[in-house]
Amino acid sequence: MSRVLRPGAYLALLLPTAVAAVVTSLFAPDQTYRRWMRLIAVKQGAARRGPRVGTRGRLLGHAVASVFVGLVGWVLLAMIGLMIARGALYGVVDRGPYDNAWGGPSRAGAWLTHFAISVPIAAVAVVLVVGVANLHLRMTRPLHGEAMPRWTVPVVLVMCGAASLFLVGWVQQI
Repeated sequence: MSRVLRPGAYLALLLPTAVAAVVTSLFAPDQTYRRWMRLIAVKQGAARRGPRVGTRGRLLGHAVASVFVGLVGWVLLAMIGLMIARGALYGVVDRGPYDNAWGGPSRAGAWLTHFAISVPIAAVAVVLVVGVANLHLRMTRPLHGEAMPRWTVPVVLVMCGAASLFLVGWVQQI
């Protein structure tokens, strides 16, 4: 269970940590670095040790990129919440009538249909949460002087673009 909860907590805290890091990276780089290490401890269960490597510019660049990754994480966490509220708990949050609902016209049919659709979507979102958290951990490697895999930056760019398109499409359907 902690394999899912830790990455979820990590992504929930990533956006506020990144926003704070954008502000503090230029004025207090050591404090910013310690903040990143505390966040990594949320995901890995132990604080990471090692000297801070890099300049204020590297910390600022990492913080800005982390804001976008944090936004993607929040979209995924919101999707999981939505799948629970509108899928698993459909009969509780929607009192009917169910004439035009998927699985209607009965409440039981609509609830079962929404539940059956939401479970696989939520499962995929949970897998994506774990993947995005691990991807961000790979992004933090240069802060320790380790090499970041070359594929990390293109994957982050594609992921942020895809999340933006998804969010725009989702909002415009309303």
